[in-house]
Amino acid sequence: MEKEAIILRPEKSTYVTSRKPFFISCNSSTLPVGSLCASRFISYLYFDLSSLPSDLIIKSALLTLYLKAPPYKGIPPNTIIIHPLKNTFEDCETFFIDRPRNFEEIKLTANYIPESPKFELAITEIFNRWYSQTLPNHGLSLSTSDLFNSGYLKFHSSNIIDTSQQPTLTIETSISKEYDIVNTEEDLEVLSMNSYSSTREVWCFSVFSFIVKNTGINQILLTIQDSADGLDFIDEGPERSLLPGQSVILVNRFFARYARLKARLAPGESATGILKIFLQGRIT
Repeated sequence: MEKEAIILRPEKSTYVTSRKPFFISCNSSTLPVGSLCASRFISYLYFDLSSLPSDLIIKSALLTLYLKAPPYKGIPPNTIIIHPLKNTFEDCETFFIDRPRNFEEIKLTANYIPESPKFELAITEIFNRWYSQTLPNHGLSLSTSDLFNSGYLKFHSSNIIDTSQQPTLTIETSISKEYDIVNTEEDLEVLSMNSYSSTREVWCFSVFSFIVKNTGINQILLTIQDSADGLDFIDEGPERSLLPGQSVILVNRFFARYARLKARLAPGESATGILKIFLQGRIT
């Protein structure tokens, strides 16, 4: 597995305030979170996930918000609460009375750290539910629990021109490597004297095996052979017996550049035997 970090920036953000229930924020560069003079400030963020590949293995999702200077007004709240949203919001349209509702049962909290230029919170649980589509992605709300706080934090919004100060969602993923798959098939006629399958170069495989089926009417003895140069071959072990209709998987025990199968009819058998041989391997 290879690790990769994907950084998303919000498609939109806005805020509402309870003291002015019909106030509409439009293109604000600030996201206030907290309470002042019994007025609540709630901010909203939305990250569009539609560009993400559908086969990511998610390790973590980290929300980062950057504080303005000065970072707060009044006395800053100690704790920030984050909820996923049940319905959508729009910048330049949403106001307090018409604000989106939260999934109240899903809540993350984090403490404000004075002197820190940013606020970070792992939202992996929420993100995984968005990504798996078990929870609709309408964005996040940022608020505090105490209505009678005497201050609020001031974060940069998605509308700020300096993108380095915009909120981010950093997704750490594990990405499966792409593999080249090899699948060969051949029919081998087997006589009383030794018969040999095609020579295959196998040292490039991370994993491979021979799958062999006796499709004839004769009992056959077979074994794997290894070679360094494709010319001189060494038996890996004793012969194995394969009755008509039986199949077996054979795997090299030793590392060598080339491999093949050696087969012959069991003593007492006559005519011609038939083996169906598959070589299946994966190249990383």
